[in-house]
Amino acid sequence: HTERMQSAVSEMGTAVIHGAFSTFLAVLVLSASQSYIFRVFFKQFFSISVFGVAHGLLLLPVLLVLVGPPEMPSDGDAEEPKGGYPPAVQDVPETQASARVAPGLPAQKA
Repeated sequence: HTERMQSAVSEMGTAVIHGAFSTFLAVLVLSASQSYIFRVFFKQFFSISVFGVAHGLLLLPVLLVLVGPPEMPSDGDAEEPKGGYPPAVQDVPETQASARVAPGLPAQKA
């Protein structure tokens, strides 16, 4: 389980830190303001960023290890579909696949 946690934090950790840091830089100018409302906004965004980083890097990985989904089979155990697509998409002839539209939308005639 710890390998999964380490993998998740190593893959997503930089994105979480970059998001928090860029948000902090964006609202940093508000901290020097004399206006009360701007200082409150700075405190709010700073608190949200710290709270989000703490959850994303500390709390959620630990919770997912404790109560998360079961481990997926390793790469050698799982069979990959041909071409990387699920069998349902792969079995559709090319002419039908290109004519498909999103559910609920009318089909367009060529």
